[in-house]
Amino acid sequence: MVSEVSKKIVYCWLKVGLIFVILLSSLAHAGLAAKSGTTGTTPRIAIYDEIPIRVDTFCNVAITSDPPTILPRAYSDIKVTVTYRSGTPINGATLDLYSTGVLLRNSGMTDSGGAFTTSFSSPKSGPFIVNVSARKDYFRCSGSIQIKVINIYPTAKFSVSDRTGEAPLTVVFNASGSKDIDGTIASYSWKFGDGKEGTGKLANHTYDKTGDFFPSLTVTDNLGINDTMIFTDRIIVGPPTSSQPPISNNTDPAPNAGTTADNVAGGNISNNTDPAPNAGTTADNVAGDNISNNTDPAPNSSLSLNDTLNAPTPMTTQPLTVTLSSDPTSVIPGQASTITVTVAGSDGKEISDASVLLSSNGKLDPGSGTTDEFGRFYSTFTGSAEGKVTVNARAKKDDSEGKGEIQIEIKTNEPQNQTIATTTTITGKVMDAKTGNPIQGAIITLGDRSAATDPDGKYKIEVNTGEYSNLTVTKQGYEKNTRSASVPEAGTVVDFVISPAPQVEWWSIMLIFIIIVVAAGIIYFVYRKKKPIEKEDKAIKEKLCIHCKAPMPKDAEFCPKCGKKQEGERRFCVYCGGTKLNSPQPCSKCGKLPPSGKDVKNCKNCGEVIPEVAKFCSACGAGQPV
Repeated sequence: MVSEVSKKIVYCWLKVGLIFVILLSSLAHAGLAAKSGTTGTTPRIAIYDEIPIRVDTFCNVAITSDPPTILPRAYSDIKVTVTYRSGTPINGATLDLYSTGVLLRNSGMTDSGGAFTTSFSSPKSGPFIVNVSARKDYFRCSGSIQIKVINIYPTAKFSVSDRTGEAPLTVVFNASGSKDIDGTIASYSWKFGDGKEGTGKLANHTYDKTGDFFPSLTVTDNLGINDTMIFTDRIIVGPPTSSQPPISNNTDPAPNAGTTADNVAGGNISNNTDPAPNAGTTADNVAGDNISNNTDPAPNSSLSLNDTLNAPTPMTTQPLTVTLSSDPTSVIPGQASTITVTVAGSDGKEISDASVLLSSNGKLDPGSGTTDEFGRFYSTFTGSAEGKVTVNARAKKDDSEGKGEIQIEIKTNEPQNQTIATTTTITGKVMDAKTGNPIQGAIITLGDRSAATDPDGKYKIEVNTGEYSNLTVTKQGYEKNTRSASVPEAGTVVDFVISPAPQVEWWSIMLIFIIIVVAAGIIYFVYRKKKPIEKEDKAIKEKLCIHCKAPMPKDAEFCPKCGKKQEGERRFCVYCGGTKLNSPQPCSKCGKLPPSGKDVKNCKNCGEVIPEVAKFCSACGAGQPV
């Protein structure tokens, strides 16, 4: 049981802690009000999570685009305006812009009118979101806008390996010429003209029946737009050639005399001793074959046609010129070389849509394709083992073919030519995000190089050309800021806007300390150990020896210390505290009799029941509070 004294101490500590909290809160508000100034235009300051935050935290970010819809690789002007909720422009707000497209400037600060401008572009089509976040001092706000890049239709284009032939005719269809300038081609769909279909960038199809066929290709881009090309030149599939055996030693004295013709289709007539074959007829007609050793004395007499068989003239093909070049001409293992294949006709003009097939001991990517509108095809060669490697190329267009080759040397012992980086500079300015003033003494670091800003906040650091992602500015009392930079030969400018680091005020530290002390006091007095309570209980069960004043059990007859009998046990006067025998006689010191009545209380020291008016305990003599 907690005593009344302990409860009063706890209440006292609670009152003291509450007073300290009220006092520190008043001081904190007074100090922050003095720091923010007394003018009516300065925003008030509130306390939130122990960080000073402007009450006017909710700023507005307005974003416009002109035009809102553009073509691929065109530009849309982006304007960002940052204002307070009251409409007042915010000067010097730091902006960060993010988008999957290309932004001319993706960070900066608002001007005196709270405005910031940049441009957006994208080589691909589709809807794009530009997100903007703004910050100044301790406020944060953001906004976004959508810009639509119009989708341009893809272009379907393909070539075939053969246009004519005998059934069965296998044709390779190549759609490498198909393009989508603002996206990617997602699918290729073929219709071969004979009722069958196929898919893929490259497709093989066999025509089993004779006839004329008009294949078509449909390409679909990544946004679902499609385009179709129909092969108007058609594919002609003819019947297979007959294998009938030749006819020889014909001794017919007058075959088909007086008839229309001696007609042998597809065979050879040799050693013909017909004295007058087909006399008076139209012609000795043999389709597609020669007549040799014909002893006909008057073949086809009275005819105006010759006995010459009109055999088809063999088709003469013009070879293609295939030229290869590599850059570089020699590489180390694992290094790539660009292979350029140029295909030209006999007249020296470049030929587009020619099929190209490459072969080599090294890795070629891609290994096949078609030439572009300039008659060129590009591939990448990667060598693995030291030595000279030959890259062979075979080109085909219609019925013309050509071959070419080139040798690439793979070296391991000789160093490769390396591009020497040009030394240039990164310059810029470091400004305070809160005041907009230049910061002197800020340290700019890039790898092992560093520079400090001058009184105007400007810096200059010498670097090599290239891409960097760890350009960092640090300043005591400010937050660290890291930027990326692309440094050309002419150098580049990178400005920094850094915010002051959050600082903990003295009053917040004192407030935390007081709260800890008050909590510790409450825990100590409310959840203290039971030993003091046990001590009070023990005092209630004990009394003092009337001779030596040593503690002893209340019911004991002899003192355990002095051994004397507690005869005539002495008591104490409840009025003056003087000792007297345990009897109803008046006190020998003050002369008063023990009080009588029903109003009683417990002794604060030993717990003895004593009269309410008692100033001293009759058992232990301890003074009692009145």
